[in-house]
Amino acid sequence: MKKGLLTGGIGSGKSIVGSIFNVLNIPVYNSDQEAKKLMMQNELVKKKIIQSFGEQSYVEGALNTGFLAQSVFGNLDQLQILNNIVHPAVFEHFLKWAENFQAPYVLQESALISNLGHYYTPDFIIYVFAPESIRIQRTVQRDKRREREIKQRIKAQASDDLFRKIATYIVDNDGNHSIIPQVFEIHQKIIKTSVKASV
Repeated sequence: MKKGLLTGGIGSGKSIVGSIFNVLNIPVYNSDQEAKKLMMQNELVKKKIIQSFGEQSYVEGALNTGFLAQSVFGNLDQLQILNNIVHPAVFEHFLKWAENFQAPYVLQESALISNLGHYYTPDFIIYVFAPESIRIQRTVQRDKRREREIKQRIKAQASDDLFRKIATYIVDNDGNHSIIPQVFEIHQKIIKTSVKASV
């Protein structure tokens, strides 16, 4: 079974695109949601976070998201430390999760593309594109965060040029193109390549 990466920057619309693939009976793994669960439930992850950021990382067993966000905001070194703890656990969990399905392929929704080949190499990559101005507007409305913070997060993520360089398929989510037919066309192409590979 093929494993694909559904990626794009913050506010690009990855989750909306993922929900369309869900309608097509394609399982989609939400890396952000699963990372939060692992930070709460995986004892090794919790231990490493406490060792790196201190006991205040958890309050009465619950993840202190405000403290951790403050610790890594604007500090790329601290963010990298947290990523190095959480990302390997997420990739390992994704690979185990994928074993539960009999679909033609599964998708991992994630904005992260650094060190990807170190954990596993996806069979294909779907990049969801949206202009930065639209991404900022969407994220401010969705997360109720300040524009400055959103721009900081965008700056820490991969550039559009890099995403396009690694992408197998691109979904244009700029508001001027309907994404449903784009997703359906990509789905058909993946199915065809999967059939050819199995022959």
